[in-house]
Parts: sequence; C-alpha cells; structure tokens
Amino acid sequence: MKHITTNPAIIAAEQNAIQHLASFEGENTKAAYEKGTFAKKAAMEGGPILADFRKEPDAVVYTLKLVNANATDTHTALVCPGIRGVSTQGSIKTGAMSSVEASATTNLSGSTTSPGSIEDFLLWIQENPAELLGLQIKSTNPDQSGVQVKVEQFSPFTQLANRTFNLDSDESNMSQNDKISVLDLRGQGVQFDKQTKIFLPVVGDNTAIIKLYFGKILNIPGNFNSLLR
Repeated sequence: MKHITTNPAIIAAEQNAIQHLASFEGENTKAAYEKGTFAKKAAMEGGPILADFRKEPDAVVYTLKLVNANATDTHTALVCPGIRGVSTQGSIKTGAMSSVEASATTNLSGSTTSPGSIEDFLLWIQENPAELLGLQIKSTNPDQSGVQVKVEQFSPFTQLANRTFNLDSDESNMSQNDKISVLDLRGQGVQFDKQTKIFLPVVGDNTAIIKLYFGKILNIPGNFNSLLR
C-alpha cells in the first residue's frame, strides 16, 4: 500500500488501523443488529445469547383483537382469566365484554383471527397449561406502549405476590415504532393456566391486535399420550 506521508508516526498508526480493520467481520446486517441487541440484554441477565422471542422455532401464536370504544378511559382485559375462566369479570370473549373496572359490556369487545374461538382457546388453556414466551401488540393508539401487564397467581393456601411488566417499543426493524409494543417473558416463569390471571390494560379509543407467543405445552399426560399414538 502506498503511503501519502513519510512521517513514521503516522505510517505506524495507519498500519495499526489496517490491522484492526482486517480482523473486522463486517456483519452490517439486520441480523447482526438483532444479535447485538439481544446479546447485550442476555449479558445483563447472565444468560445465553437469544434471538427475538417471536423467532423461537417451536413457538405457536394465538391472535386476539381487543377494541376499546371509550374515547378517553383505559379498560383492562383479562387475557388469562384464571380459575373461574370466561365467567370472570373482564375475561376476554367474543363480542362485547366487561372490563376489570366495569361490568358494563359497552367498552371492550373481543375477536380473533386464529382458527379457534376465544372461548375454545380459554377452555383449551384450562386443560393444557402453556408457557408464555411473550406478546406483541399492534395498536392504533401509541399510548398503548405505556401500559403495564400484571401477572397475578392464585393459591388457596397463601397470598402470592403480583408482578408487573413494562411493554417495550418494537425496535426489530432498527427504527422505533411506537404503535407496536413487545414484551419478552422468557425466563420469567409466566404461563397460561388455571392459577394465573394476566391483566392487559387497553387505552381509550384504541384497537389492539395482540399476538400471544407460546412455548412449551405443559400437559404432560397429554403429551405422553400423543407420543404413544
């Protein structure tokens, strides 16, 4: 390589820069960005480098649509209603539904684009506890990204602590999208089952498309029987 200077100090610095440049792998791609993002998160948590939970190879997805027709008030839906199932006030259901805050069925409504109805989905969960890997919410109101998801576990023998989780803006496309929020729950031990209530506030004047990503199905007898068939 021809140098544009005869100054020994500058030439040495130039050669050192070239040496380091030659060792650069040059992963200037979306995949590299995502790997770096999740590597930093994993490093903070002391775990392995993991991909976006939405890309987990064995994940299955159930899609909900919740509409809050109230112009200003936030209303909370139980996306996992716990031991009493769909009869619980605020439980998701097809059509007009109550909220946790109000028994009137004029504020929230539910529907799904998945093959099974919401009611069948909740009945299935009662028999097949499933690990919740995370959720994605695409909403028409950007204020949705500021809500907290609450997880409440039930035991008749003791009072269990509630947990809350903040939604994050989706940055998977290397640009912030404040109408798409995500919540990565891997490693948090959150699952859909009879002992768990999961509260999701839906802000006013908003349509929220919620994708629930599930991992392990925890019906061990059912899984064993399927292997025998």
